Amino acid sequence: MIPRPPPASILFLPYDVLSSVTRQLELADELRGRGHEVRFAGEGAFLDLVAGAGFPIDPLPNLRADRLLAHLRPLRESLSGFGKVAAGIWRELDLARYLDAELELLRRVVPQVVISEERPTAQISAHIVGIPHVSLRNAYRTAYSSIPMIDVSGSVLRRFHPDPVVIQNELIRWIGAPFFWRLKSIARSRGLVRPLDYRHYVEGDDLSLLCDVPEFSPTRVLPERYAVIGPLFWDPLWPDPEWIDDLPADRSAVYVSLGSSGTPALFRALAESLRAEGAAVAIATGRQIARAELPSGPGVWTAELVRATRVLERVGLCVCHGGNGTVYQALSRGVPLVCVPTHLEQRFNARRVADLGLGLELDLKALLAEPALLGRAVRTIRDDPGFRERAASWQRRIATIPAAANAADAIEKLLPARSTRAA
Repeated sequence: MIPRPPPASILFLPYDVLSSVTRQLELADELRGRGHEVRFAGEGAFLDLVAGAGFPIDPLPNLRADRLLAHLRPLRESLSGFGKVAAGIWRELDLARYLDAELELLRRVVPQVVISEERPTAQISAHIVGIPHVSLRNAYRTAYSSIPMIDVSGSVLRRFHPDPVVIQNELIRWIGAPFFWRLKSIARSRGLVRPLDYRHYVEGDDLSLLCDVPEFSPTRVLPERYAVIGPLFWDPLWPDPEWIDDLPADRSAVYVSLGSSGTPALFRALAESLRAEGAAVAIATGRQIARAELPSGPGVWTAELVRATRVLERVGLCVCHGGNGTVYQALSRGVPLVCVPTHLEQRFNARRVADLGLGLELDLKALLAEPALLGRAVRTIRDDPGFRERAASWQRRIATIPAAANAADAIEKLLPARSTRAA
């Protein structure tokens, strides 16, 4: 007899960015395949992918991705920069509206589990209604990362504590105090009875799933409610682009993707620099720029969205923004990277790619000023087989991690068990 949970109603709340929607879709497919009833709620440009996968969608307001990115892009790895940008984002969050909309939805739909990703009120609304809440996170966005996201090397606080991670966490708690005071006030008026500050918030999920390979984003000792599940990225069964067989057979082509946070200037700079090198280029625009605005002609192929893993099987290098999903997709196919990050989290990923010898990091401003930097980086990686060999070892590592199954197993442990006869 094997204890298995009965079919459950599970609600996903993605952000309006491609990586959030597709990461949740990968897990939703796994849970639906296990017999659970899965639905989504949100708004934004990429929910058509959810509808296309056959999941019902309820409307739910959230901070627009373009507003979020407008704050994140200027953010550098400094304490003052982090505080300024964080305060700007928090001021824009319509917390009362989000919380009220979530409470209405949860009381109407009555899911047995709510799954979200950095949605600031989801944990609170789920706890008010009495529903388990699961967060999808990356380790660097927790208090347990072994490597800080913010550069505190020049801070006077290093005189008082030698550990930069401890300093970072304490500063986030201090900077975030006004935000949590505001959130607590709103939540209390809607029925929240438990304490709420930075510590309670980061520890408040019933389950936190870290979508990382531990060697890429290492952590300290994790609480029991945390689980490292592996990289979670969507691999839809889409048809291949019509040009996939035109890619060079020697894997000399370069795949360019900026997720959903690309900018027209960066797309054009990357494409023009690669064409100047004579490289064959496959570009996924992520709906951020019209295909007509990019260089055209022999050796250039474009699409809005592609099944990235299929294209990556045919190329020798990935040029990207350092987004977590794209980085892990490339490594899952043994492809080294050149990362041009546009904000803080992407800089963390780009730095890890460089530190682990899986590729190179380029500064965005420097590249826009001197596009030939990209060509030099491409040649560096092509001339050194070590990059490819190290990426191939990561391909083998990622292949051993069933991330969606790991996540689903952990989620099902939150559900009441039933006994069924083993198949």
